[in-house]
Amino acid sequence: MAVITWTVKAEVANGPSFNKATTLNVEAYEKIDVVIPGGETDMEVTVDGSGLQFLAIRVDQPATIPAQTPLSYKVNDAGGDAIDLDQPVQLLVGSGAVGLLGVNSLDSLFFTNTGADNATVSILVGRDATP
Repeated sequence: MAVITWTVKAEVANGPSFNKATTLNVEAYEKIDVVIPGGETDMEVTVDGSGLQFLAIRVDQPATIPAQTPLSYKVNDAGGDAIDLDQPVQLLVGSGAVGLLGVNSLDSLFFTNTGADNATVSILVGRDATP
């Protein structure tokens, strides 16, 4: 059994804030670091995401304006809808959030980088090995 510890902190200037640290028990995890070359389309990254409970995707240089996001990914099918990586981290925890991906099992992520520069993407997957 592996334990993933994660923290969320959000603050509004002169307004409310919340901070939550918690843990998630998973039977297996996988860490992937990959470089997505500038101009690359649908670069496949194989991920063992059966029983997926946790998915974190970190980008080294996200765009500052979502409309100009050079990085995106598709789940399991290069022909599917693209999800923009418009923030430094995307985090999905639990079956409800992971269910937003619309798949029962994660097999591959297909990354597109419409920018000119290479981008380093780190992926952390936590899953049940005996779903």
